[in-house]
Parts: sequence; structure tokens; C-alpha cells
Amino acid sequence: MLRLYLFIFLFLYSNISFSEKLKDIKSHCINNTCSKTIKKINVGKFYFKARNCETKDYRKCQIWFGTPKNKLRAGWVKYYRIINGPLPLNLKCIMGQPIWYQDLPFPDNFTKNYKGIKTLKELNFQNKEKVYFNRPANETFKFFSSRDKSFGIIFRRSDIMGTKKNNIYIFEIETEKMKKIESECS
Repeated sequence: MLRLYLFIFLFLYSNISFSEKLKDIKSHCINNTCSKTIKKINVGKFYFKARNCETKDYRKCQIWFGTPKNKLRAGWVKYYRIINGPLPLNLKCIMGQPIWYQDLPFPDNFTKNYKGIKTLKELNFQNKEKVYFNRPANETFKFFSSRDKSFGIIFRRSDIMGTKKNNIYIFEIETEKMKKIESECS
């Protein structure tokens, strides 16, 4: 009997704790975004500009980014996020999108069957936002060497055939080096 009471107590405590985590998530997020939506940014020689990405119709969304030596453009952009810190290797991936923040612990109880995923969908998976919550959007990081200043973008685009690709681009904002990395998020 004591085991039954202990089980009920632990079950109720875990449900209350998870509800508090959902409230914590929503306290980070205002008006369906968790940080300020980024439409344009300039960091050193790196530039980024987005057009027609405000709607959920990703077929109209176009982005321009890069440096004067490495100018890139992408259309049919399903989502994008600005990498404002070291390469985010531990972001969770749900429905082909890297979600949450590299510098905030991900709530333990999130699974595809949990109501937490509904909360993240309502928050648009942090689409069009930065990857590091506690760092400024224009923060650089070291990637190519121990002294460089790098900046990046991760985005997913769908082509006319429906093929979806996740790409990470890292740019050195002074020497204009560039590296493309295929994302494992699927």
C-alpha cells in the first residue's frame, strides 16, 4: 500500500514539475517566438537578409547571406536560424528542424507524443531566430582557428521536387573563409 501511495505521489509531482517547465518555456517566448525574429543582420563582412519569410508559406521565403567574396541566395526556405555561438552540435531535432537553444537545457519530458511538442509548434520551433538564447544575435565565435571571428546560419530549404536539405554555413567575417556543413537533422 505504501508503494502505491509513493507511486501516486511521484506521478503527481512529475506532472506538476512538467507543467512548470512548460510555463518556463512560455516565459522565454512572446507572441509565438522565443527571441527576436531576425530579418536582417550585418556582422563584420557577413550580411544576412530575408524577404517574404513572415508568412508560413515557405515557397515565397528567400534569403541572401554571405560575404562579398561568398554571396549566396536560397529560395523556398522552410526555416532558418542564426548561429550566434559555437557550432550547435546538441540541438534537438523534431520534424526535420533543429529546435530549442544550445545554451538552455532542453526539457527532459519532451517526446513526439507529449504535449510539449504542441507548445514548440505553437512557438514555431524558434524559426527565424538565433540558436543561442543568452548571447547577442550578432555574437561571433571561433571556428576556423583559435583567433578568428566566425558567424553562421542553418537553414532548410525544399526544392520544387519536395527534396528537403538542411545546411549549415559558417563564415569568417574578416578573411571571408566559408564552410558548408550538411546537417544530420532529418
